[in-house]
Amino acid sequence: MSNYDGEYYAINPSITEDGNYGMCIYPKTEIRETSGYVVLERFLVNSIIEFKKTKGLKSLDKFETATWKDERAASMRFIGRCYTNLNRYEEAILWYKKAIKEAPYLRDGYIEIAILYNLLDDYNKVIYYTNKALKINKKEKTYINEVFSYNSTAYDLRSIAYYYLGKYKASLKNIKKAITMEPNNERFISNKKIIEDKLK
Repeated sequence: MSNYDGEYYAINPSITEDGNYGMCIYPKTEIRETSGYVVLERFLVNSIIEFKKTKGLKSLDKFETATWKDERAASMRFIGRCYTNLNRYEEAILWYKKAIKEAPYLRDGYIEIAILYNLLDDYNKVIYYTNKALKINKKEKTYINEVFSYNSTAYDLRSIAYYYLGKYKASLKNIKKAITMEPNNERFISNKKIIEDKLK
């Protein structure tokens, strides 16, 4: 085989029922200044194939009884993040809502969409979705749970939202709650003083 900088050798590059453990070897050429190799092993693919074997399945067989709502919801949130980073906010909101619908018992989708609405200065929706999140008291035992879903984030968002809605007492209540969770957070402490000044 060859590419733009010369010939190379591929050893077992395809995926078989035993997985993928290939390698490409690149000898030195006139253009390629040093020799080397690339391991083609796809660790995730191999792990899935090995797991399927334990269920009596071949590599391309489907998991007919898969019900991983938490993982599907997380994937939808990750798509939402991608759209957020592209400034395609309507599509991001669509995917966050899909995540909430998929796993309404998890806080993560509510908090992520609240973070986006905070970015968009839609403070009523920040309050709405953080309310939904905080009603969920049970933390599911899944690796998908995000740290920000159970730390001070919700109260920080609510404090900011209430402040810009002119509801300073509610804003102060929430920033105080955030501070109890992160007592050394300088921004929280500064925000608290700003809110207290508004109440004087």
